[in-house]
Amino acid sequence: MWSSCLKTNSTTSSAKSPDASAESRGGALRRMNGFVGRMKAGLHVEWRETRAIPGQLIRGEFRRAGEQVADLGRMGFLAVLWVLPGGAVISGVAVKLFRRIRPSAFRET
Repeated sequence: MWSSCLKTNSTTSSAKSPDASAESRGGALRRMNGFVGRMKAGLHVEWRETRAIPGQLIRGEFRRAGEQVADLGRMGFLAVLWVLPGGAVISGVAVKLFRRIRPSAFRET
């Protein structure tokens, strides 16, 4: 009785053909690579700006150094929020609703 309900047909698939399945995977992979590339570039910018803080303080550029320290605080806040249970959803919503929570390297200009 139950065995007939549990059997699956190996010919049924959500994709119409193997080519369509490969194309959809290629598009998703392209989008994911683009996202990873943007994140990598943003993190690289943040890293360079963070390494420049001591030099900015020595040269007396306190405003720029302060902005970068604020960016570090934002990134720390988002990291702590991410670690909490359900934090991935909460941090995503917070970034979407409050644009100023994003570090400067990740803001759209």
